[in-house]
Amino acid sequence: GIPRLDFTKLGGLTFAAPDEDTFVPLKLAKSAFAAGGAAPAVLHAANDVAVERFIKGKLSFLGIFDTLSRVCNDMEYARECTSFDDIMECDSEARRRAVAFIDAK
Repeated sequence: GIPRLDFTKLGGLTFAAPDEDTFVPLKLAKSAFAAGGAAPAVLHAANDVAVERFIKGKLSFLGIFDTLSRVCNDMEYARECTSFDDIMECDSEARRRAVAFIDAK
């Protein structure tokens, strides 16, 4: 029921830098990418757990951000991960930490 958007008929688009204090996951993603190693995998694993709990009604929407922040801010263990097996271990550890953080609430 909604007409197709025709970008050629728009007057113009403007973009602004996102507020990373408001959009915490964006800030965490940038930090994970910059950190390298298994950091992006850790963020992804924590997000998987948090979103699954949110969908099941066991975590608030903002609780997702709290979980990601907690797991990502405590990931020294992930910095030296370089092999596939290391990254998979870091993924498992991040999931365990996310579950523990959520269950402790």
